[in-house]
Amino acid sequence: MVLTADSIRQLPLIAYTKPLAAYTVPLTAYRLPLTAYTDRSLAQAWRGLRRSGISLDLYRDLYRDLIIGI
Repeated sequence: MVLTADSIRQLPLIAYTKPLAAYTVPLTAYRLPLTAYTDRSLAQAWRGLRRSGISLDLYRDLYRDLIIGI
C-alpha cells in the first residue's frame, strides 16, 4: 500500500495512535529502595545523639521546637 495525502486522510485515527505502554517505562525501574536509605540515616542519627550525650528528653523538646513548631 502506497500512502498518499488522500489515502492518509482516509485512514482511521486509530492507525496513528500507539499504545501508551509502548512509550512508558515502569516506574519501578527507576525507584530507589528509599527504606534502606531512611533506615540507615535514622540509625546514624540515633548513634550521633547517643554519642553526643544529649538526653532523649532534650531531643524531644528540640524536635518539638524546631520541626513541629509547638
